[in-house]
Amino acid sequence: MTSILKREGILANMDEEWLAALSHYGEEQVFQPYEILIHQGDTHDRIFIILSGVLEVYLKPEEEEIKLAEIGKGECFGEISIFEPAPASATVRGVTQGQVWSMNVDLLQQFMDHHPLEGCTFLLGVNQLLSRRLRLVNETIRKHKLPPSFISIRNRIKMGGH
Repeated sequence: MTSILKREGILANMDEEWLAALSHYGEEQVFQPYEILIHQGDTHDRIFIILSGVLEVYLKPEEEEIKLAEIGKGECFGEISIFEPAPASATVRGVTQGQVWSMNVDLLQQFMDHHPLEGCTFLLGVNQLLSRRLRLVNETIRKHKLPPSFISIRNRIKMGGH
């Protein structure tokens, strides 16, 4: 049994049989350059895995865009929304043409109900990714010596910032 999903990124610890099973719980989507897959501020409930192509992740707090990252094959985005449905913290758009596979939280729950061990393996991969990203953010804060008032939304609001 072959799968469109490969043993890489958050799926590195899953075997081919379970990747094929997991692939049936989601859907494939082709994206074009400049096509937006997630809008900052919109609520969604999907995790996306990049099958091919390159996307960019950026913020637009004011007029100017702040590019956070370029992501490609094997990487994922939207993973926070499967744990906490809330407005997206960034926008994700295509740089090149490519393809993603995505699954919503209801289908993830069904996969976990039918395949609990592999569901836990999938979530472990997501948690490892989130941990790496949090470490990177912490390192950026340390490196740039960002004061707590800069990173605290509550303090920025109190100080009249947005």
